[in-house]
Amino acid sequence: MPVDHFCAECLGDGNCAAGDVCLDHACCQPKCTGKTCGPDGCGGTCGSCASGATCSKTGKCSPCAVDADCGKNQICYTGQDTKTKCFTECDVFTGAGCSTGNACIQVVYDFGYHIFAQCQPVGASPGFGPCSTWTDCAAGAMCLNKGYCAPFCDATHPCTGGSKVCTPMTFEGVDQKYSLCEP
Repeated sequence: MPVDHFCAECLGDGNCAAGDVCLDHACCQPKCTGKTCGPDGCGGTCGSCASGATCSKTGKCSPCAVDADCGKNQICYTGQDTKTKCFTECDVFTGAGCSTGNACIQVVYDFGYHIFAQCQPVGASPGFGPCSTWTDCAAGAMCLNKGYCAPFCDATHPCTGGSKVCTPMTFEGVDQKYSLCEP
């Protein structure tokens, strides 16, 4: 006797169509397409996440593994606590992405070897002014361990003041997308 897997009563998985399961005496087709974790809708699971990760409502394990796992204009950031998360980077030249009272001034190195900018309370020290912490610098500059605020620069935002050179930032010997004006 043929079994209608949408409404047939079942006594076990063997009475259901291939891939379906018997749930509460009815055949059920698990819904795991596009999901890596979470419930399958039939009392089972589409998989589980690695230790420390959680399953999102859409059935994706979070934290992210690579930048492509994150949304538009986001990176997959691994912090000092070794936890990863999707992070929206701000714009060091325009401050876009920062709330009032904050500026895009801090460049952070993460354990995934990204260099990215984040919002911090805005300081008052202009480019090449003295600083001892990230928050001493005005928007568009970052505090270097040399004790001064170095302005960000690139091809469309050149250094000003004759003797200043736009020097690419490097991390582990690899040039990064940010450059800084240096005397």
